[in-house]
Amino acid sequence: MNDSRGIIRRPDMLATMGPPAAPQNGKSFRKRLRALWKHSIFNPYHLDRTLLIEGLAAEAGEMRGKLLDVGCGDRPYAYLFKNIDRYYGIEHPGAVMNVESALRVSFARLRGVVDAFADAKEIPFVDGTFDCCLCTEVLEHVPDPRIVLNEIRRVLKPGGKVLITVPFVGELHQVPYDYWRFTPYGLAELFNNSGFEVARIHSRGTFAIVAGTVCAHAIYRLGAREIRNDGSVSLHWWTAPFVFLGCAFVQLTARFINIFSKDSGFSMGYVLLATRKT
Repeated sequence: MNDSRGIIRRPDMLATMGPPAAPQNGKSFRKRLRALWKHSIFNPYHLDRTLLIEGLAAEAGEMRGKLLDVGCGDRPYAYLFKNIDRYYGIEHPGAVMNVESALRVSFARLRGVVDAFADAKEIPFVDGTFDCCLCTEVLEHVPDPRIVLNEIRRVLKPGGKVLITVPFVGELHQVPYDYWRFTPYGLAELFNNSGFEVARIHSRGTFAIVAGTVCAHAIYRLGAREIRNDGSVSLHWWTAPFVFLGCAFVQLTARFINIFSKDSGFSMGYVLLATRKT
């Protein structure tokens, strides 16, 4: 990770944490169970997450060379990018602290993952450092997305690619730092006016997917003991089996109906690929 020093312009922001500590067996087992649930149809976020991954995978081949992940978290999508020479990540420390208790995310968990802790409106790397940039579900959390896009443009080489995802339908999350929802036309306007040329915009799902996801979240919240800042829910132990089965049923039904649906007037969100204008 120390190879970031040659291209970083704010050494004070460089993450100097060592490799992650080995988890205790009990915690490791709980984390494995949580990971299994997170990727399962019993999770009300399953459809949206699946479509987000499919959208990123469809464009991942366009990303080559040196990549910067703005708002990288624990790099959940890094495995999709096979043509990358070096993967750099920055994360906002405030975002980690805001959901630390809810998501069980902590600075310790991000050891060896984050290259620099920074605000996306002041990316701590020198101009023209990166060949491509990834930014997933971040722009809705910044007060002025134009400032962030200008910074991304600055650290990209001319002709560099940027791949972003944003929500269109979704619950409040990362409260109170949830500012925007985007349409494809608003996205195109935003990027074209920020020095980018939009190549493609994909919708994440159709009306059927949105209906199934909203129903799953309604079931999820009916069984809630607590609704957290990140939008997630803590369930009563006795409601959990009914909630999980209900979420699975409505999402499987939505996935089936989606086979016959072409109505993208409602979408969970969008995936955009753009190129920095020279």
